[in-house]
Amino acid sequence: MALPRLDVTLVIAIALMFPWAWRGLSSAAVPALTTGLASIALIVIGVAVMLSMPWVHHPSGSMQASGDQPHVTLPAAAMNDPDDWPSWARTPGQSRYSPLKQISAKNVGKLEKVWSYQSGDMNHAYDESPHWGSEATPIKIGDTTYTCTPNAWVVALDAATGKQKWKFKPTSVDDSVNNFVNCRGVAYYKAPKDYTAPDGSQMCATRIIAPTMGPYIVALDAKTGKKCPGFGKNGMLNLKDHIGRMAPGTLVQTSAPLVMDGLIFTGGNVFDNWYWGKPSGVIRAWTATTGKEVWHWDLGKPDPIAALAKGETHTHDTPNAWGRFTGDPKTDTVYIGLANSAPD
Repeated sequence: MALPRLDVTLVIAIALMFPWAWRGLSSAAVPALTTGLASIALIVIGVAVMLSMPWVHHPSGSMQASGDQPHVTLPAAAMNDPDDWPSWARTPGQSRYSPLKQISAKNVGKLEKVWSYQSGDMNHAYDESPHWGSEATPIKIGDTTYTCTPNAWVVALDAATGKQKWKFKPTSVDDSVNNFVNCRGVAYYKAPKDYTAPDGSQMCATRIIAPTMGPYIVALDAKTGKKCPGFGKNGMLNLKDHIGRMAPGTLVQTSAPLVMDGLIFTGGNVFDNWYWGKPSGVIRAWTATTGKEVWHWDLGKPDPIAALAKGETHTHDTPNAWGRFTGDPKTDTVYIGLANSAPD
């Protein structure tokens, strides 16, 4: 889930090149010249790896597909609704591929900006909020684009004009201690045809499932931006449920949850390098209509999916999953990449 920590290696290599370092080693079994040459070699290797990274996954230096065929094999479902981009990477399998053909390698250089949108996060860049660098990939359904700002304000924009349709700010969530986190995207859910809201209406028949800057997931009506009644508590899932004791800001959902087969799949961003006893990295599935937990997977338990006893909490310090999940609706399978357990 993270790049190799080449920065530490380079710092050590550079430090060994200073005279006070290699002179101190001159009387050791390894000659100072050998230490210096090894340092230079480490620097050259590290720089070479970083410079070559854009070519590692595409040795030809190009992502262009041969002929008219896509560069990945996609299930038939991925080709439906070509005008929409309904999830972070378009499909539950995270294909990152659009079948649209209007834009090609030949005309992409002629694209011109039609509209832009300013969320207002930059107004807080240097005061009470540390979140202001955009990291979200927008989604698009019909004539509306949905995204979240760095501060987890969820916005709906007219896809043709960029005009804001609505904005939701989770003002009830305290984000004062959540440094170095950012909202990376939202998810979309369409309820079955027989769905009705608690009041008998069709409110939240289509909904946006979004992270907040706290241990919560919010469900919003896709048309109005209002919180969905009957979902979790006051429209929010509380990821602190059954987690036990935890310090403020140590469990945050930042990535767009995976929504598939009527369920919401969540992990969590657990802060690294702080202390032993951090919140659990438990993976959980919730119903997309009510927010009720359906199952959990706790790596620290002998039976990871066993129901918790009364008063029992999930295992602290287990590996967490802060990135996006990948799903295969055909086989009802979810693929999850885990980070390291505490302290990193």
